[in-house]
Amino acid sequence: MSTHIIIDGYNLIRQSGHLSTPENLSLDLGRSALLERLHDYKKTRRHPITIVFDGAGQPGHHEQAETILGIRVIYSKGGQSADTVIVRLVQRERERAVVVTADRDLSSIVRNLGATVISSSDFERKLNQALEEWAVSSVERDEAVYSNRESGRKKGPSHRAPRTARRAQQKLDKL
Repeated sequence: MSTHIIIDGYNLIRQSGHLSTPENLSLDLGRSALLERLHDYKKTRRHPITIVFDGAGQPGHHEQAETILGIRVIYSKGGQSADTVIVRLVQRERERAVVVTADRDLSSIVRNLGATVISSSDFERKLNQALEEWAVSSVERDEAVYSNRESGRKKGPSHRAPRTARRAQQKLDKL
C-alpha cells in the first residue's frame, strides 16, 4: 500500500522560510518554488503527491485540477476552502493519506478519518533531508560507477537484513 501525500499548499508555503520569500513577491512564484522542490523530492521518494490550494474567491470559479511536474495540483472552487477538498481526498484515501498541514482543525478532522498528519515544518525538514541525501547519494553513485570500472569488482552489501526487518524499515522510511 503506497503512501499518498496530500499537502495544504498555502499553509506549507507560509510556514516555510524558504518558500515564503518568493510567495511574498507573488503567489505564482511561491507555488512554483514549492512545485520545483516537490519535483526534486519525488525523484527520491516516489509517493503520489497532491497539493491543494484555495481557489479564487470568485463564486463562479470551478474546482480545477492539473498535473505539473508529475504532481497533482488542485485549486478549490469559489466559496470552498482547500480544507474541504483535502477532507474529501482523505475520505477516499483513508490510511494511505499523509496530510501536510499546520492547521489544527484540519489535522483533527483528517486524523479521525484515518489519515496520518505531519506538520508543515516537520515535512519541510523531511523534504530537505531527503534532498540532501539524494544529492550525496547521486555523487556516491557516480563515484561507485567510476570505481567499479577501474577495479572490475562489484560492490554491495555483504548481508541483507531479514525480510520482516526490511518491511518494517520500509514503512518507517515512508513517513
